[in-house]
Amino acid sequence: MSLGPDTKRCLQVTTAEIHAAIPKHLFQRSAIKSLSYVIRDVAAAYALYRFALLIDPSVLALSQHFNLGATLTSGVRWGCWSFYWCWQGIVWAGWWCMAHDAGHGALSDYRWVNHTIGYGLHTVRNLCLHPQLAQT
Repeated sequence: MSLGPDTKRCLQVTTAEIHAAIPKHLFQRSAIKSLSYVIRDVAAAYALYRFALLIDPSVLALSQHFNLGATLTSGVRWGCWSFYWCWQGIVWAGWWCMAHDAGHGALSDYRWVNHTIGYGLHTVRNLCLHPQLAQT
């Protein structure tokens, strides 16, 4: 298998060219915007948590109301839990990304805001922030 001319060009793109292609306003750090993303993701995680609390009682009520068999009830329960696990995993991966970026000082011009966000999100997830802080 040979590489075509387009593939060879992709391999020759420099970091400076990629950086120059990104609009300049995307490099501006904003504490307000960063905090709004944190609040949004915390709210999403909480909403999914509340959904998870309702899975077993709701499936049981559906099973009794519609007289579902054990196999179908189990399938509905597993489907709901799979939905929860998938989306909560995505939200928590976003938490990790925000905490990691905060550790590198990418969310705000104020170091204390970055440290507070990074430490808070890492602590909730039982992760360590200090390796990122050592790199900044």
